[in-house]
Amino acid sequence: MEDINIDCPFCGQNLDADEDLVGTNVPCPACGKIFRVVQPVRSQVNAQRIAPPPPPPAPPPNREDMIATTRIELPPEYLSPERKSRIITIKRPGH
Repeated sequence: MEDINIDCPFCGQNLDADEDLVGTNVPCPACGKIFRVVQPVRSQVNAQRIAPPPPPPAPPPNREDMIATTRIELPPEYLSPERKSRIITIKRPGH
């Protein structure tokens, strides 16, 4: 028989119990309250865990389903202003 790991539902004490105690009422050695031993959820999930098959590959897109790109002209208020050309002159003192 294998041991199962359970927690007392009243005090939270972590306990190990024989697998054949599943379904019976036992007293908790820490708090003394009686509770029913249930199969741990982790053991049930691990026993039934089977890797799902990989999803089928996506079909390639049809040319008809593809959306064409359209170029639009922006109104003037959205356009960045033209750069002004700047003339920089360096003035030396006395010239």
